[in-house]
Amino acid sequence: MKRILNGLFAVGILAALLAAMALAVLKPKAVNYYENRPAAALPAFSGAEAVSGEYQTALETALHDQLPAAQRLEERYQSGMNALVFRAIAAQSAARPDAYYKFRDLMLYHGDIVYAPVFPEPLLGEISHRAENINALLSAHPELDFYVFYIEKDTDMDFEANAPTGFSDEMLSRLWLPEDHKAVFPVRSFADFRARFYRTDHHWNCVGSYEGYTRLLTLLGKTDPILPEGTERITDTFCGSKAITSGAGAYFSEAFEVYRFPFPPMTVTINGARASDYGRQTQPWNAEADGAVSYSGWYGDDHGEVIFRTENTGAGKILVLGESFDNAIIKLLASHYETLCAVDLRSYADDLGKPFRFSDYVEAHGIDTVLFIGNLDYFKVEAFYTEG
Repeated sequence: MKRILNGLFAVGILAALLAAMALAVLKPKAVNYYENRPAAALPAFSGAEAVSGEYQTALETALHDQLPAAQRLEERYQSGMNALVFRAIAAQSAARPDAYYKFRDLMLYHGDIVYAPVFPEPLLGEISHRAENINALLSAHPELDFYVFYIEKDTDMDFEANAPTGFSDEMLSRLWLPEDHKAVFPVRSFADFRARFYRTDHHWNCVGSYEGYTRLLTLLGKTDPILPEGTERITDTFCGSKAITSGAGAYFSEAFEVYRFPFPPMTVTINGARASDYGRQTQPWNAEADGAVSYSGWYGDDHGEVIFRTENTGAGKILVLGESFDNAIIKLLASHYETLCAVDLRSYADDLGKPFRFSDYVEAHGIDTVLFIGNLDYFKVEAFYTEG
């Protein structure tokens, strides 16, 4: 009997794995919500890549993203393996809070998980390449009004030395734009950072994102920001990507508070299809029905394309080329335009089934204003480079 049960168990495990593989092939996931990025698809087999090892690496990444429960198992494994190490480092951080303590690929400062500061000198090649990419678009399209908004975060401030890294200045100084067409969301102290960003997640909280929105309106020459109707606490046990991916999710939680806004009437199109809304900002949150709250779950996912159309005829048409930080503000920003097109180049080709071509896109949508917006990663990661 025991042998039969063991055999049935093995068959059940094999069947589950085969079913998971079938789902990965026939209906692959588009987004890795655990890490808030596009999910890797199963690669086509290549003999040359198999010999070099590239195929095996791509297959491992895809299986991690596609197999059900893989991300949950990884989270549990990391939490268990890191428990003792984290407790020891956290004790050191508590004893001397004004110093950085390395924990996996992140740091602890005042007991909070932060990214290490990134200085511009080792990345001057990437900075120059990105600046050249943006400047080429400026030169090719003098008819468009271009703006750049750099969002500083923990990577832009050496908290231990209480000094900015200078990355934002280095990046913006290389762009062929008037000073009044580029701006920075500043983080110039640990107090700045802690007040405007989540402790457990790498994004800005509702205080930071609303400040970013109002600063952006000033940059764009818009007035009359939408005022919050009130603050609502969605949960007291939010645990975001920074804590989860570090393997220390069990030790961190915080309140997830949001502002409620009186958005004007608008239609939303996501990846070419009409949608009822973008994110959950106008809807009640039901923890039992909707599950654990997340930044992308509330504000909206990193879709390749989101288009908002309002009744503000003649208010202009803006293209926002950004990343996940702008998820929290594009609906607010859309309230000031006739049309807002938000494009995330990491997802565009997969979601729309075609490559993004800047010139073709602005012509097809009648764009008159273009905004580049993002944090340090947006200005150095090649996935955000824009083809003309």
